[in-house]
Amino acid sequence: MSFKLHMNEFNELFSNTQKKTEKNIPLQKSIPTKLGVGHAKVQFINDMVFTEQYLEFSNDVELSSIEHHNDLAQYAIMFVVEGESSFQVNNQNKEYQLQKNSLILCSANDRQTYKINIKKNRLQQYSFNFDQDTLLKHLIEFDDPQLIKQVHNSQQFDFFRQIKLSPTHHYLIDKMIKNPYNGSLKNIYFESCANELMITLLRDLSTKKVYELILSDEDKVRLHKAKKILLQDLQNPPTIEVLAKKVALNQDKLKKGFKLLFNTTIFNTLTQERMKIAYESLKRNDLSITEIGHKTGYINVSNFISVFKKQFGKTPGQMRKERSFYHF
Repeated sequence: MSFKLHMNEFNELFSNTQKKTEKNIPLQKSIPTKLGVGHAKVQFINDMVFTEQYLEFSNDVELSSIEHHNDLAQYAIMFVVEGESSFQVNNQNKEYQLQKNSLILCSANDRQTYKINIKKNRLQQYSFNFDQDTLLKHLIEFDDPQLIKQVHNSQQFDFFRQIKLSPTHHYLIDKMIKNPYNGSLKNIYFESCANELMITLLRDLSTKKVYELILSDEDKVRLHKAKKILLQDLQNPPTIEVLAKKVALNQDKLKKGFKLLFNTTIFNTLTQERMKIAYESLKRNDLSITEIGHKTGYINVSNFISVFKKQFGKTPGQMRKERSFYHF
């Protein structure tokens, strides 16, 4: 069966909430049961609107498209936790891709229509939405003149930045969605987690582009090879000098090119992978915390615990005791 889903009710919810007529009250609409299960939800938080879209279609449903009309100019931090989709704006030829674990800062003018194609049967995505003045007010904290200029001069739909969600982002998303409270504390907890997540996402999207470097296709191949070599042995990773020799790049180009291509440093890439492996090992409960630290390259278990807590906000022991895990 093939269907076309019109998100008119969601559009109305979003417009009403952005106009603050339903301040602090979550509003939700479900998709037709003949399509599967899922909902669109919006909530006003301080000076932004938070949206949640969870759609899980039946196996025999082929959703040809979702149509979404935008009545208000907005700027959004969008993040996709599950599924893939693509969309076109006002029937333009250009197609924009939204993939699992992607994080996007973008703008959309009013009176624009989006045609969204779902590539898998499940889509789980969220967004923080601002007006231009609010976003610029937040961005000023992160000292990124180039991004501020892009936002200030934007006249049409555009992606300003697109990066991958990190383990820290996933942890904060999970913390926000799995609200342990009811009653009066439920909304307080949600808003606290949402604000923490929004600041973290905006900070990571606003990282200054300090390198004016042009990478050839050959350079990119060498850098991808460098990343693969770097992560092959977490216990004994190569030094920058050794890694540069292995991929035939000088050290300066390796470091700057890596930062430009992957939007993060070599050290942070290694740390992120170590923390991901540590997190998965912690969930299995078959290794001690000391053994997990050694497995991921930390001789001193205190250093491992310190890095883990900085990444996830809790020590490995606290997280294992609370069993507050999520899936990457």
